[in-house]
Amino acid sequence: MHLIATVAKHALHLNRRAAANSSAKPIPSPTNSTMTTMTTEQKRYGEYDGGCHCGYISFSFKLSPPLEEYTVINCNCSICRRMGYLLIYPPYEDVTWHKSSKERCSVYQFNTKTMDHLFCPKCGASICIDLRSHEPKRYGISARTVNNIDLDKLSYKKIDGVNKVGPAADLSGLEHGGKAEA
Repeated sequence: MHLIATVAKHALHLNRRAAANSSAKPIPSPTNSTMTTMTTEQKRYGEYDGGCHCGYISFSFKLSPPLEEYTVINCNCSICRRMGYLLIYPPYEDVTWHKSSKERCSVYQFNTKTMDHLFCPKCGASICIDLRSHEPKRYGISARTVNNIDLDKLSYKKIDGVNKVGPAADLSGLEHGGKAEA
């Protein structure tokens, strides 16, 4: 849980810095009530569609700043590596799930069980992390699920999650380092 909160805070910091380098004013921290908040007209947004490989799960979202200015998080922790996550963090209110897609998703939880890792039950595509227990509430959407983007043209920040968080407990029920006895 600590790693995701750290990654989310880092992503917010990087994206505020990117916004500050544009003509827009910096986006205020949600914890700093002394700053004035930006109006929707002042923020620059990109609008995107995404979904799983088979089309069973679909969604759309707004992102500020737009993806071409956004810093995508590339974490090397065990769950991010195995799920293939390259994460972007739109707020809950900026994500629209189509045709009850969120309810259609299968859910994987581990360790503290405070985050849902959503994936398609038909094709298995990893969609996102539901960061419902963090403020502000956000989704960690896998950039790999966003339609019509070139992943090679995005900016990335590598996060060393493997050395910041201990390994998750083995829940497989298998003995001897994950190998079944013969």
